[in-house]
Amino acid sequence: MQILRSARVLAGLMAFVLLGLTACSGQAPLKPETGSLYNQLGRRAGIDTIVDGFIFASVTNEILKPGFKGMSILDFPRLKYNFVEQMCDLADGPCRYTGQNMIQAHKGMNISIKQFNESGRLFEEAMKKNGVGPKARQAMLGKLGAMQKKIVGQ
Repeated sequence: MQILRSARVLAGLMAFVLLGLTACSGQAPLKPETGSLYNQLGRRAGIDTIVDGFIFASVTNEILKPGFKGMSILDFPRLKYNFVEQMCDLADGPCRYTGQNMIQAHKGMNISIKQFNESGRLFEEAMKKNGVGPKARQAMLGKLGAMQKKIVGQ
């Protein structure tokens, strides 16, 4: 049983690392800055790639890494699913976020303003690497920034 569990954890870790390497492979061509924010982010596939890059950058970032300390590699697919769903919803895509509200999701994490700002910087980098233009990046960061009071200090 232990071998099976170890194999699942190793397979999950390998998949997560491969996603991160794919996300770090360079900057995509700039997407057109027309149409809905959802389209400017690259629709569901673009958001998925942005979130992959963001999560990989976050877990390897010295400022944000401590926030992932209690997580198992098996927790990351759920984290990614919820984050993609929320970004899709915020961008007025066809998704509806069904996860916890931000206060519940971040309760007990005691996220600092420094960590919140660093996560915004990393998310912007992930969008930029995925070819999202400056206007769309600012629009998305504005939507995320509006959540600050529900995330910081919870």
